[in-house]
Amino acid sequence: RSSMQGKPSALLVTCLGPVEGNADLIQEAFKRVMDYVKMEPVGSLVVPFCSTPEAIGEEFKSKAEELARAIVG
Repeated sequence: RSSMQGKPSALLVTCLGPVEGNADLIQEAFKRVMDYVKMEPVGSLVVPFCSTPEAIGEEFKSKAEELARAIVG
């Protein structure tokens, strides 16, 4: 039994380029780790072409906030 079993989790990744070929493997790794420790993923967000916090943009910022709320409850 995992001490993290059933707890919510989310993935937020930024990358300098497009999602494909840049962040696709980390999404798969996240899924596999969540399956292994039996956590409950509430979602994931990949922000392409993002090099600084300011580059996230309002659309992605609001999505990231939604993920944070889903984890906190």
